[in-house]
Amino acid sequence: WQARPGSSFLPDALITSDPGLSTMMTRYPHSEGWQWLPVHPWQAGVLRRAPAYHHWRSRDALIDLGEAGTDWFPTSSLRTLYSPHAPAMLKFSLSVRITNSRRVLRMDEVMRGQLVRDIFSSKQGKALRHRCPTLGILHEHGALALTTLDGHPLAESFVIFRDNPFPPDCTSYVMATLYQEGANGTASMVS
Repeated sequence: WQARPGSSFLPDALITSDPGLSTMMTRYPHSEGWQWLPVHPWQAGVLRRAPAYHHWRSRDALIDLGEAGTDWFPTSSLRTLYSPHAPAMLKFSLSVRITNSRRVLRMDEVMRGQLVRDIFSSKQGKALRHRCPTLGILHEHGALALTTLDGHPLAESFVIFRDNPFPPDCTSYVMATLYQEGANGTASMVS
């Protein structure tokens, strides 16, 4: 399953930005019907227990490539991963309780992210950006998911392709960390 097919932030852009993935993907080209689905390391174990995973594997329609490519790092959100080389960050469903809820993406959330992007691309959105040039929104450009046996996206497998605003040589901090004292009692960065 995919939303926004053909978007430059879908897997092709990530694959070509990472030599390790480019080499691997020559074995499974799009021209033969293959689609790359990145998976959060935590979520990989969950998906390997899903009936849809076993269904598609038994039909040779799903190949588990395991860990591949360059390193990715968590952002301030454990389920959003960043890599300096990548043109997009990856936001995943994560079947773990964080801040009192299970963080599995729903279809309406996936579609809402794309709706926000469409609004900011509209005439009104462009006018807002002109009036507020320092306002920045991380847009979501597409999503992928494994399909269930009945043809619906498997919520636990969703990955959203989000703007990556951080250039490779950039050092960024979450605002809260500037004021947080170190675990060993050291002063905060602004002290």
